[in-house]
Amino acid sequence: MEQQKGNSPWVAILMSTLGCGIGQIYNKQFFKSLYFLLILLPLNAKSNINEAMIYSFLGQMDRASETLNANWAMIWMGFFYIAMYEAYTTSYKKINSKEASSVDAVPFAIAVMFGDMGIIYERFTPLGPIFFPIATSLMGIGIGIIIRKIIIS
Repeated sequence: MEQQKGNSPWVAILMSTLGCGIGQIYNKQFFKSLYFLLILLPLNAKSNINEAMIYSFLGQMDRASETLNANWAMIWMGFFYIAMYEAYTTSYKKINSKEASSVDAVPFAIAVMFGDMGIIYERFTPLGPIFFPIATSLMGIGIGIIIRKIIIS
């Protein structure tokens, strides 16, 4: 049996969760990784997401909410998932010698929508502006996977 060349799409996704552009490094796309990083840096600065993360991990959710710029954070989240989807499709193409199905984008798109809703409604939960959007984004991934399976079948 001939061994497939390329990286696992699922590992590319996991690497992308470590940071925007890490999935591209995993796929040996160093310039694309730099591109994603250069776009993410101003989004980080505008959204104040790093400072909000620090306050969230310290349990200071009110201060984290005041610090986070929700408009920029929603753009940040969308860009983060674009980088993740790109890493997935690149790995998929290398292993399968064909493009990933456009239906594969559904879980990523639903995750962004749910994550953005988490950013909008975080003030009504004790989880704050970091943990609640993560939780709603994960719910979006699960719902997106179910929708993808329904579309495929």
